[in-house]
Amino acid sequence: MFRSLSLVILKFRWRSREGSPSIQLSRQAVCSSACCSSSLSTIALSTSPSGPPVACGTSFGALHAVLVAARHPIRVGGFIALSGAYDTARWLDGYHDDNAYFTNLFAFLPGLTDEAYLGPLRAMHPKVIVTGEQDPNVDDSRKLAGLLREKGVDVGLEIWPGWAHDWPYWKDMMRRYLAG
Repeated sequence: MFRSLSLVILKFRWRSREGSPSIQLSRQAVCSSACCSSSLSTIALSTSPSGPPVACGTSFGALHAVLVAARHPIRVGGFIALSGAYDTARWLDGYHDDNAYFTNLFAFLPGLTDEAYLGPLRAMHPKVIVTGEQDPNVDDSRKLAGLLREKGVDVGLEIWPGWAHDWPYWKDMMRRYLAG
């Protein structure tokens, strides 16, 4: 099942620039729905009684890890976001609709006031954003951490020396934050 889902996500990723922003965002919504409705349910059933799974992603996957946590906070136990690009507006050529709003953390987090989302988000562990000081997306990481903190979400922000936007770094980061 997970292999099939991975192929669907790869085929329909909205950053592919195939089709209009509306079509790209519709694909994103389908993939997000598939991930949350089937994969998270299956993972939750197969994990230990210690709690729901932790969302972890690198680069564009870091965006998805935080999106899943923010939009479905009772389905995941925490998030680890490594070297993420979080401002999705840069890929949409000025296009806006509800899908654009809810896939851009910088758009919907400032207006999020619903404690049904914020309470579980605050209670998650771990909540970690990590990037390299020379990563092209380091400002996105700082801004996202700031937005979450403004909502009372005590998120860890760590800036590693150097570029740190590659698998050797991510492997070390995962070992550190998954163990903690």
